[in-house]
Amino acid sequence: MADQVEVTIPADMWAGRETDEGVLVNWFRREGSVVREGEILAEVMIEKVTLEVAAPVTGRIETILISQGDVVRPGQPLAVILAGSTAEGGEPQAGEPAAPRAAAQPTFVPASPAARRLAKELGVDLRLVKPGGAGGRITEEDVRRFKAGGEALEYEAVPLAGIRQITARRMMESLTRSAQLTLFSEADITELARLKAERSQTTDVSYTDLLARAVVLTLPNHPRLNAHLVEGSIHQYRPIHLGIAVALSEGLIAPVVTNAERLSLARLSAEIKRLAEAARAGNLKPAEASGSTFSLTNLGMYGIDFFTPILNPPEVTILGVGRITDRLVLANGAPSPRQMLALSLTIDHQVVDGAVGAEFLRDLARLLAEPAVLYA
Repeated sequence: MADQVEVTIPADMWAGRETDEGVLVNWFRREGSVVREGEILAEVMIEKVTLEVAAPVTGRIETILISQGDVVRPGQPLAVILAGSTAEGGEPQAGEPAAPRAAAQPTFVPASPAARRLAKELGVDLRLVKPGGAGGRITEEDVRRFKAGGEALEYEAVPLAGIRQITARRMMESLTRSAQLTLFSEADITELARLKAERSQTTDVSYTDLLARAVVLTLPNHPRLNAHLVEGSIHQYRPIHLGIAVALSEGLIAPVVTNAERLSLARLSAEIKRLAEAARAGNLKPAEASGSTFSLTNLGMYGIDFFTPILNPPEVTILGVGRITDRLVLANGAPSPRQMLALSLTIDHQVVDGAVGAEFLRDLARLLAEPAVLYA
């Protein structure tokens, strides 16, 4: 008799993580499929990074235990494979002819666990139900509507899943475990804008790149901000691992520029662009999406001035960047046109006093007002 082998997330995928939860985002095979050892069966998302889970043995998938969109934990079985089995219900091995079948095999139907239970209770074939959930997923309401023969309701039920589910959990944890205070300030970047335009032909950098460089140069004088709060202990870091928020269609992710203090403006800019492209393509490595000691998020391109960034625990500081506005400022009694940048700094008041955060914003604004050193 074939041995039953459980498919689980390999232990090394959890190594160094700050969470013991992930989300199963996709199945590539269905129950009854014949799979080979090493073949990719599913995708899971851990801390916003998508990872592949491979078949541990060659055989046939007997049971799928976790549905798409469900939470998974270390050691939790995702499916059961009958090792060595190539019984009817799967696909032929490479080079083997396909055996004739009396009828087509059922395909995997994306549905919530609650919808599956309800369908079983009501005797509903999920293959006949029109999905109303996000990504073509069947919900309980879809099953009830099918059973009653009713029409589709005029709304779409969007499950809290994937990156959005992870973000929701981490943001709630952040707000409940830290004393968050946001400080607002403005920086005069008139000279920075002029210098950026002057050097645009030779140095292709964005305002986010320049802000990141300014943060890296300012932080060493404010070590309390480049820190983690871990179980009542403050860990202050010498290296600056800078998290840069990137907006994706399904949520927010913050790739990490490690040892950012060692990089010139050009190299820092290139690394930020590389990480952002990898994030949008879903190709970030686990190490590239964790371990930040300070984060930067920019909403200026959306016309936002000031806002309240939420900390990314265990970090104790995050800087929010708003839009650039034209302003008339009195200089020597006469109005002078200036370009002003909105800055919002959220700190964990358990670790960082308001005065310490204010000093950092003051020094950052001074550097942005006299920006030649950024290009050095």
